Amino acid sequence: MQKCSKQRFPFSSTSGPSGGPCKMMLPIIEELSEEYKGKVKIVKVNVDENTEAPGKFNVMSIPTFILFKGGEPVNSFVGAKSKEDVKKVLDTAA
Repeated sequence: MQKCSKQRFPFSSTSGPSGGPCKMMLPIIEELSEEYKGKVKIVKVNVDENTEAPGKFNVMSIPTFILFKGGEPVNSFVGAKSKEDVKKVLDTAA
């Protein structure tokens, strides 16, 4: 995972390359990455390539989305959500 400056809040998506919910969320996360540029840093973690991340953050299902503040997870959700629902989570930090 990447470290972020204190001015931006990282939002992490853990996913696999082939899951249906992961594929559904990809365009939403890409759009939100642009909309929240400079406020929230969105990073994607492929659990197949980064096998330590799921254990470290207790990821049991994918996609899992984790909002970090000050380097610590402060909010998370699992599964596909609407763009508006994800925005509500991001707005708690932005």
